[in-house]
Amino acid sequence: MSVQEAVSILNQVIEKLDENDAASAQVMVGVAIHLLESLHLDLNQHLNTQRSLRELFSKS
Repeated sequence: MSVQEAVSILNQVIEKLDENDAASAQVMVGVAIHLLESLHLDLNQHLNTQRSLRELFSKS
């Protein structure tokens, strides 16, 4: 999963809207949102782990 994948999906949404396929576009937007939410959670988890490690090493 990556931001590039989300951008690719959103570019496909534009194509679907140009084709007047709103239903497909709506589904694809939902997929992109889910992907970005997952990336956000992963980033938060990474940052929390990094913060915890910094705190641990600063106490040593």
